[in-house]
Amino acid sequence: MIIKTIFIEETFVFTTLSAKGETWPTNTSTYAGTPLEGKITLDNGIQIWTVPVTGIYVIEVSGASDANGTELGRDPVSWRLGDLGAKIKGT
Repeated sequence: MIIKTIFIEETFVFTTLSAKGETWPTNTSTYAGTPLEGKITLDNGIQIWTVPVTGIYVIEVSGASDANGTELGRDPVSWRLGDLGAKIKGT
């Protein structure tokens, strides 16, 4: 019996698709020329991707920090410190 194990290491880098602030992405053209070209669909700004093969995946996600400032509609004296960013990694 011959057992052949094939390990494929490929990195997929997801982006905000140039969306900024409270707007969400409207097209996936930013992925042109990358391994994600033609493999992402959008549903109300949510990027949908189907894992290409069964296997073990390491997923690492980073989120930006929030800005310092006052909350809209509140007393301008109510200064608040922005939230810190976050990074998580799992297998």
